Amino acid sequence: MTRVLHVVLASVTAVGGLSCAGQEPVERLMVSTVVSPAAAGSMAPNLSVSGEQVLLSWLEPEAGDHLVRFSRLDRGFLWSPAATVARGSDLFVNWADFPSVEMAPGGFLLAHWLQKSGPGTYAYDVRLARSDDGGTTWLALGTAHDDGTPTEHGFVSLLPEGEGIRAFWLDGRDMTPEAAPHSEGHGGGGSMTLRTAVIGEGIGESEVLDQRTCECCQTAAAMTSAGPVVVYRDRTEEEVRDISIVRRDGGGWTRPEPVYEDGWVVPGCPVNGPAIASGNQT
Repeated sequence: MTRVLHVVLASVTAVGGLSCAGQEPVERLMVSTVVSPAAAGSMAPNLSVSGEQVLLSWLEPEAGDHLVRFSRLDRGFLWSPAATVARGSDLFVNWADFPSVEMAPGGFLLAHWLQKSGPGTYAYDVRLARSDDGGTTWLALGTAHDDGTPTEHGFVSLLPEGEGIRAFWLDGRDMTPEAAPHSEGHGGGGSMTLRTAVIGEGIGESEVLDQRTCECCQTAAAMTSAGPVVVYRDRTEEEVRDISIVRRDGGGWTRPEPVYEDGWVVPGCPVNGPAIASGNQT
């Protein structure tokens, strides 16, 4: 990760006064460069925004370990000193899947990162920690999932909801060698699934949103006036891997439906997921 972060600021200025009589001043987009607090060799940056809060998280190497670190951007566009959420030699570190820190409407911070759970290449968990003092101290909550299998869990999206935070993630508990001992790839012949749970004082029970998804593409989530939505790369039995969306509809979740039927057939994971933003509309 480079040691500068470009922050885009917008302000209204008059360019040479009013260019024509009666016209409003020209709106100009100003770009400023803000020095990042991340040390050399850092990677996997992620930004989250909650109201006026802007949080940056990243992975940083130190003495054979990796640290999950974060910083807050203040109104003077300076980053606070880097703080450490977690550290270890068994963090699952890769370019495609990264940790994050999110602020809940209730005021606490929630962090997630990936940590190895066994000797297999894709045996790792989604670990969670909560801070009630702005990130000075962190309380480990455990894993987002409760299956305890040495399989792949990751590609997390955190979304403020109510007083807590809703997490979405890809869950590989069905992809165990025992499920299909002669298969190759991500652990076994079962399917990757999409799950969700709400985190507050503790971790709520997870729900399955899709029983078969692409194995290692990013998820993305947003809040609308009707409730949360999540987008991700789906996977059919025919290996069609288009982007799908699931919405919270009243008291339950809708069935997965394609955002657009691209008809992209590929017998492998492209490691390339969607992004979504909402203007708080349905």
